[in-house]
Amino acid sequence: MSNLNNTKYKNPFNDEERLTLKKWSGLSKLNDLFSPFQRKVLYETAKFDEIYFSRFKKIEAVLCEFSELLEVPEDDEFAIEKEPVNPSQLVNITENDTELAYELRCKILLIRYQMEADNGNELYYIPLAEAYYWGLFEIEKNHVKALALFKKAADASQIVGVFFVAEILFNQGGTDGNDLIDMFNKVVKYQYIDGDGISDYSDEAKEYLKELHTVEKQGNVLFPSVFKGTNVSKSDVQGMENADLFNLVDKKEETNRIEFKETAFYDVNGNAPGSPEAALIKTVAAFFNSPQSFPGGWVLIGIRDDGQILGLERDFKSIKKVNSQTSEQKKEDVFQSFIRDLLEANLNEDVIPNIEIKFQTRDDKKIVGLWVPKSQKRPVYVKPTEKTRRYLPQEFYVRHGNSSRHLKAESRDNYIKDNFAE
Repeated sequence: MSNLNNTKYKNPFNDEERLTLKKWSGLSKLNDLFSPFQRKVLYETAKFDEIYFSRFKKIEAVLCEFSELLEVPEDDEFAIEKEPVNPSQLVNITENDTELAYELRCKILLIRYQMEADNGNELYYIPLAEAYYWGLFEIEKNHVKALALFKKAADASQIVGVFFVAEILFNQGGTDGNDLIDMFNKVVKYQYIDGDGISDYSDEAKEYLKELHTVEKQGNVLFPSVFKGTNVSKSDVQGMENADLFNLVDKKEETNRIEFKETAFYDVNGNAPGSPEAALIKTVAAFFNSPQSFPGGWVLIGIRDDGQILGLERDFKSIKKVNSQTSEQKKEDVFQSFIRDLLEANLNEDVIPNIEIKFQTRDDKKIVGLWVPKSQKRPVYVKPTEKTRRYLPQEFYVRHGNSSRHLKAESRDNYIKDNFAE
């Protein structure tokens, strides 16, 4: 593997894009945005025909920050705190500018990932493969390229690569079932260590192993026996809808189909009204927009991020109409209606009846689970109300690992085309 950092490459931006970068550099100086070095990065990217590879990552970082200038910050205790931007610093900066900055950031990020992967840097096999697999960063999905990169990662003993190779081959059909079982078993048996940064797909692998035991055999090739053509297995759907909530909680971790929420309405921080509601809406929207291979997901309320069971007492007490009820059943009924009203006000109303809501209690701690099935016909967008708007940008949200993120422009359009009937 050669050292790329000291190698010069042709400027990846066209003349029009470079003129825009120069304009942004000038606006940043005029409006006192960014540091002098960041402005210099923009200016030199616009000026020079060749750029050192070591500068690519810095260009990407500046464009990322520029693309987020007009976004309202989310109330996230793990988010990196940034210096607030004065509205006067955003003069002459439009949504078109931030959208283009996002596109240019995606462009150079993918070039950097591709160069690193082509140069044999194993750390970039998975990120680049995921980009092709999910259609991230404004590129069209390409499962052939994704599979090739996941295979490289698997050959380099990266367990995430093993999982995705198995998943892709499973969904394609025609692969020997014993080979798939071996791969999924490797994922299940892998010794995951907290803090190592490796995504844990063992639960998903177990679900595929269940499905592999309920397929019809034709020769030595396995074919899904239910829900043909959808990538969604009957055991997946029944298993999640009928799940015991505390069994999900006892795993002590969030996944691409399980999300913990400490509260739904009660403001834990005391200074961010609307934030808990916005976080819930975003997650529900993301589960509605699950890919075809997933049936949906659970939102479990009354659970801290680390899996500690806190219960719904604070939520119940924060809503006068709930707290005034004389029985637990009535409290649950009223609380459920508040959740549905909140979701109907901020999402497509016609999908909300599809949500299943169930309460369970253990050791005097009550929690509630929302089973959110994938929307089959059309995507679900958020439409924030006045209360949630500050913390809920009007975007298209999807699940990405154990979190929810928004997709923009071409990435969003490609995702919708691949995962919805309409």
